[in-house]
Amino acid sequence: DVGIGTATPITLLDVYHATHSQVTISSPGNQDSSLSLIEQSVSAPFGSASVYGFQWKYDGGDNKLYLSSGVDTNVVNRLTVQRDDGNVGIGGVTAPGSEVDIEGSHTGTNTGAPYGTGSTHINLKNTSDTDGNLVGVLFEGAVSSAYMGGMFMEMENHSSFYSRLHFATRNASSF
Repeated sequence: DVGIGTATPITLLDVYHATHSQVTISSPGNQDSSLSLIEQSVSAPFGSASVYGFQWKYDGGDNKLYLSSGVDTNVVNRLTVQRDDGNVGIGGVTAPGSEVDIEGSHTGTNTGAPYGTGSTHINLKNTSDTDGNLVGVLFEGAVSSAYMGGMFMEMENHSSFYSRLHFATRNASSF
């Protein structure tokens, strides 16, 4: 075990500082820096045969942070964060054009569950099983939080499993 800042490391690499621990991984300009969290049966880098796991990579050439998963040589980008504007891409989006950009497709053979072939979805879950609970997306205006809109799915009668979809706007006093 190796200790940096400690004489008693408790893992293979233990970094300690009394006020602020920081590990820096750096490369010269326009190069990549990465941290791989992998399981392997051979001594090989992320993206190689018999290597499985995840990699955080900062790409200095395009100024983006990527989280990728890898199974053997099949490496798939799962999350992208652009350095200059902070835009986030999820599901294979490598050039997010908005604050959050989600892309995906369901390619399973069972087109009836849950959303059909070619669908992309976000799962919002409310685990309470009482009537009248809401799950929704709220859109808040930049000028004032008093003026908002949203989409809400409400469980009207939980025992019968039927719901209503609400589209709502809000003024200063209520929805």
